Amino acid sequence: MVATPSLAGNAPSAAGCDAARSLLDRGELDKARDAYLDVLAADSSSRCAPRGLRAVTRGKRQEERLCAEGAVLAKADQREEAERRYVAALKENVASDCAKEGLAAKKSKGFWHHVGDGIA
Repeated sequence: MVATPSLAGNAPSAAGCDAARSLLDRGELDKARDAYLDVLAADSSSRCAPRGLRAVTRGKRQEERLCAEGAVLAKADQREEAERRYVAALKENVASDCAKEGLAAKKSKGFWHHVGDGIA
């Protein structure tokens, strides 16, 4: 008789990965990373958690690239394009500090720019 591996042992790992994937799909990269790490802590043989962590890393890199592009565009006074990059970074990671800071700087510059127009 050939022993077949039990799928019951993988159920918590699969459920944990499903929850982590849901976080990833919502752009909650930091929470997704933590959830995948929790899966690995509970089941070091998990196959889904390393794949999920790679997806989180790709999302983080994309977020950083979009923020860097946004900063360059903002310095070149291409504010609308910069805003598009920052918004895209927020879609990658809803907790993106660089995107939030970029958008906040855009708003404050716009305010002072219009104030300056009114004074001139």
